[in-house]
Amino acid sequence: MTKHAIEQWRKRVDDNPPADATKLISECIMVQNRRVLYTPRGRECKILALYWHKDRRIFLKVDRFCVVTVLSENTITLPGPAI
Repeated sequence: MTKHAIEQWRKRVDDNPPADATKLISECIMVQNRRVLYTPRGRECKILALYWHKDRRIFLKVDRFCVVTVLSENTITLPGPAI
């Protein structure tokens, strides 16, 4: 996990991040595969893989086997009136 992802984990999941990110990823369901696209001028654009861990209720954005971003219910803001 990147330093940024570890900070997000502690802030959003309220737990210490797992030592083995590969094991964590293997417990997830892949929502979107990692892709590398190119602009018409040949510039590389990476699209990170997106994984969902249903038990922890988190999404992980992954570049190869390195967790880059951690998203949880705390980071999602839905449009509409507050109840």
